[in-house]
Amino acid sequence: MPTTEQAPKRIVRCRYLRQNDERCTGEVLDPAADVLLCVKHTARVVEHARATYERFRREAKR
Repeated sequence: MPTTEQAPKRIVRCRYLRQNDERCTGEVLDPAADVLLCVKHTARVVEHARATYERFRREAKR
């Protein structure tokens, strides 16, 4: 039975750039996504979006 060797999957790294222009080295959540972020930076985006939504929601009630 012939064996077929598969190339190892390429690890795609986070595209986040820190303030000192260093790139984050975390592995991305979804390599096929449009936005390539690791778990840490995806969580920060979600927290920021949630805080912004809550702020606009509070201001709309005024």
